[in-house]
Amino acid sequence: MAFDLRRVLATIKVGTHLERLSNQMVNIARRVRKLNEEPPLEDAIWLDAIFDPAEIAFGQALEAFASANSPLAEQVRARTEPLAQHARDLDGRYTDIVEESTPFVRGYVNLIAIAQCLERAAYIIENIAEEAIYIAEAKDVRHEGNPLEEV
Repeated sequence: MAFDLRRVLATIKVGTHLERLSNQMVNIARRVRKLNEEPPLEDAIWLDAIFDPAEIAFGQALEAFASANSPLAEQVRARTEPLAQHARDLDGRYTDIVEESTPFVRGYVNLIAIAQCLERAAYIIENIAEEAIYIAEAKDVRHEGNPLEEV
């Protein structure tokens, strides 16, 4: 019965995570539409290094959640921080380019916004994986190392 209750609670939370993720994807789609109105930017290809792994991680997070597969969820969690860091790095790279490439500022601002959305998406994917761990192990892994958790 406790497992079922954890599943219900986590499913409610995952609904919220999926809504947040869909909002990020809508923001990305809007920015891509704006990018299509601008001259092509070769540097946009750098985002591919985040999109594909994020899509795979999302699928695996949902699979881990559906099957309460804690080891798979842990694998997904381990991969999300590097994805988020890569998105932050791209944000910085695009910002540096904006300072040098005044005629293409609009395009780079859109790329920056997309990188920021991808960073948020990586953390949302991590949240879904954490819910899978909660279901499988009855363990809250969101705030590991928190001294209040040990009390």
